[in-house]
Amino acid sequence: MLQSVTSTRADLWQGYVNWQAWIGLAIDDLAGRYARTLIGPFWVTLSHAAFVMGYAWWSSLVLSADFQDQIVYLAAGLTIWLMIANCLSDSSNLYERAMPILMAYDLPISLHVHRAVVGHFFAFAHNMLVFIAVIIIFKYPINANIILAIPGLFLVYLTLTGLALGLGVLGRRYRDLGPLIASIVGALFILTPIFWRRVEGSAQAKLADLNPVYHLVEVVRAPMLGTLPSSTNWIVAGATALLVLLFGTLAFSHYRKQLSYWI
Repeated sequence: MLQSVTSTRADLWQGYVNWQAWIGLAIDDLAGRYARTLIGPFWVTLSHAAFVMGYAWWSSLVLSADFQDQIVYLAAGLTIWLMIANCLSDSSNLYERAMPILMAYDLPISLHVHRAVVGHFFAFAHNMLVFIAVIIIFKYPINANIILAIPGLFLVYLTLTGLALGLGVLGRRYRDLGPLIASIVGALFILTPIFWRRVEGSAQAKLADLNPVYHLVEVVRAPMLGTLPSSTNWIVAGATALLVLLFGTLAFSHYRKQLSYWI
């Protein structure tokens, strides 16, 4: 048992300190996905921009919502949601994509966790160009509160790392996990205030407050929109990050040695 804990700790540490490897691999993943295209990864940005613009235009016509207010709110919230949802959906298959490298090189297994998570952060950075364009075009006021998005993103990173650590190994052991997660992501999309808004004192507010993903989104979105996340947002997001990271570490420690048999 002690040997297992020690080897797991060594793997996690070596995976973390080899940051040049997982950043390089994440960049290669993103470039390879859009090989032989004219604008490469910026197709992510264009498709995101088209969706944000289309929904904001539709809601202004059908729901009589303010177009500028809708497009700014959606450009901020949907950008964060896509990073969380895509990482959650891909986590159970991350070792399948890493199989050639796992079998060819003696590298820490956890390195591929960081590779997967940072890859989604790169996609997030591309999508952030849409938000930046929106606030420039519509002259949306940004204040010093935006700095608080940095610790918010750190909590999101810890959460996604914990999810990838745990779901990565569990997804190789239990192949039904992928479809199950896809169903959960679909439900979370409806239950998380991305297209709709939390109104204090309403039934929707109670629903949002029970959803940890809402708090993870809000600790980044609120500063981007120039407001402050509530203390509840910070507490729930921080607790979620720690609990998920603990879950991921325990699952990784338990299943890490069996991973080679399931690949």
